[in-house]
Amino acid sequence: MPRTGWSRRAPPALLVHEHGAWLAYGHEAGMLFGAPSSMLIDREGSLWAGSHGRGLAQAFGFGVFENWTREEGLEDDLVWNMVRDGAGTMWVATDLSVDPLDERTSSSAGAPAGRYPGRAYALARSANGSVFIGFISGDLLRRDAATGQSRLYAKLPQIRTLATAPDGALWIGTAGGVLSVRSRTARGRRSSR
Repeated sequence: MPRTGWSRRAPPALLVHEHGAWLAYGHEAGMLFGAPSSMLIDREGSLWAGSHGRGLAQAFGFGVFENWTREEGLEDDLVWNMVRDGAGTMWVATDLSVDPLDERTSSSAGAPAGRYPGRAYALARSANGSVFIGFISGDLLRRDAATGQSRLYAKLPQIRTLATAPDGALWIGTAGGVLSVRSRTARGRRSSR
């Protein structure tokens, strides 16, 4: 049952404004946490929220949650980011690795072969469904949607965020600035602003 009303002193929760009132869904509604570190709306309209230390939650409508933590196979409960690839797999960047989720079994499908070890803050999906993985080490991997194979795409300063633009450009936020890559053969543009 959601709480009504909103207050700055209220415990963290998913707040939804409906019919002129705030509804708060927190731990008592099945959500393991309230203050997200990252969010994603998937193609079915479900909200996914990552947390700093309590895993990943998916809201099926408001008030119905499914949670993924270390108990369900995530390598770590600190979730930095998530993205869905072209094949429909949800990839979750945690403090220790990037894990694929098998939503049918409510577990991580990445037992060690599918897992990418290391702290990754950033994930992005390309137009063809491939996934870019940006690690704190500066390694940028590209996981090919068609083959499932990964390769080192670039070695950069610490990668903090990734975004793909409608024109297909990959934007990379690093400790050394922002880069834009328009295609595999295009030269990157760098801005230190």
